[in-house]
Amino acid sequence: MKNIHIGSIIQEYVYNHGISPQWLAHKIGCSRGNIYKIYAKKSIDVELLVKISIALNFNFLNEYNSKLTFNCIQTDNNT
Repeated sequence: MKNIHIGSIIQEYVYNHGISPQWLAHKIGCSRGNIYKIYAKKSIDVELLVKISIALNFNFLNEYNSKLTFNCIQTDNNT
C-alpha cells in the first residue's frame, strides 16, 4: 500500500477534468486551502473520500481498491 497516494490521485483527476480547487472546496464544504492539504495527504478519512467522490461523480474508493489489488498482485509475484 505504500505506493498509493490518494491525495495525488484526487489532484490528478481534478486537474485532468479542468475542475478548480475552489469549485471542489465549495462542493464539499471546506476552504480552498484544505483542498491543497487533501492533495498532499497519502491517506484520508473514508467519509471525506466519499464526499469527494460524490462531488466529482467518480468513485475514488474503487480507484483506491484497484490500485491496492494491483500492488498486492505485484508483491505476490515478486516473492
